[in-house]
Amino acid sequence: MLDPKIQQAIEAGLDRVMERFAEDHTVVFGSDAERLSELHSGLEERTARWGRSHECALPDCSALSVKRSHTIQKEGPLRSVSKSGKVLTPRRSFETGQIDLALVGLGKASVFPGFCPEHERLFEEFEKDSRLQTERDVLLQLYRTACREQFRLEHTVWSLERLISRYEGIRDRGLATLLEGELGADWMRRNDIHPRSVTAEDGLTAHAREFLADARVALKTVDEGLRQHLEAAIQDGQSDVVGCVALQVDMCFPVALSGLGSFYVSEAGQRRRILVLLGVFPDCDSDSTMLTICAPPSDSVAVDWYLSRFESALGLLNMVEQWMIRGTDHWFLHPDVWAEKEEDVRRAILDTIEDGSAGIDAPLDFSILNSMRRDMLPMAQRNGCADLAKKEETKLLRFS
Repeated sequence: MLDPKIQQAIEAGLDRVMERFAEDHTVVFGSDAERLSELHSGLEERTARWGRSHECALPDCSALSVKRSHTIQKEGPLRSVSKSGKVLTPRRSFETGQIDLALVGLGKASVFPGFCPEHERLFEEFEKDSRLQTERDVLLQLYRTACREQFRLEHTVWSLERLISRYEGIRDRGLATLLEGELGADWMRRNDIHPRSVTAEDGLTAHAREFLADARVALKTVDEGLRQHLEAAIQDGQSDVVGCVALQVDMCFPVALSGLGSFYVSEAGQRRRILVLLGVFPDCDSDSTMLTICAPPSDSVAVDWYLSRFESALGLLNMVEQWMIRGTDHWFLHPDVWAEKEEDVRRAILDTIEDGSAGIDAPLDFSILNSMRRDMLPMAQRNGCADLAKKEETKLLRFS
């Protein structure tokens, strides 16, 4: 039993420590150099894990994967949106913490440690043709997307678990060091007080745990609701076992995209989230693009409802832009699209990606693919859609 005066002194010291911690979470690090070193080592660890071989993504295959399986065809859609063999893709800057667009070569774009050399040959036929031409091609592309998303989510869960564990250890040891500074090392020794750590809850770990829980739910949906059904459809040749839609449109979008997004539906007064695989696969040689969206079979009606909101050419343009901002960050843009924008416009667009509260059903009030939008406006006006054309023209001026 501690002496009441000692107990009171410890509690007062803890209050002062927790006040400092609430004002600035970085006080638990010995220095800025230590904090940056932890951030850098964590980033290196995650990058190294993504870059090495893992077990093949195909079930029941224990062979090691190649290190760089392309999710999106290198010589098809990626080549279509490239300039001098390079594309732009979202990346978070280590220096600023902000999302920027980074220039990457086609050999490193859209890669993950997916399939072993033998199972890479599953995609050989449409890789040679550089385009998606048959129903089987589309199913295989969607399957490859699902496998990449499954690996990404497994990687996210692994990374977050390690990040939370490491941070909590640093935080609790750092708080103990701060308490020693408040009470004095000599005073603590005289009174036989030897805390190795001080446990505390904070908003950072609470937010990380929420994100971790969401990632686990998404992982289960991708595996059981999407990947396994796509696998069965490919093996049995029956596409009706998956809730997928593929649209071939006579426009070449200057962006290639493949990943996971979500939208919301109302059911019995409740808001329910629908997870979907998204795809934008342009073929500029034929001036066309394949747009794909795939949900678990039980959500196919919701997908039909979602697509009914984007039936015109301008509607499809809005849909793709919403996928880029509200859906996945796994997309690759032709550099000329970005080059025509002023820096403040670029920053405003990229900052919108940070808002994860809205789904791909939420409209944007600005334009990304300006040239396509300008080309579509005269047709909308000729078709008697003056109000729509005016609204879309306003998007071009949003950040001007």
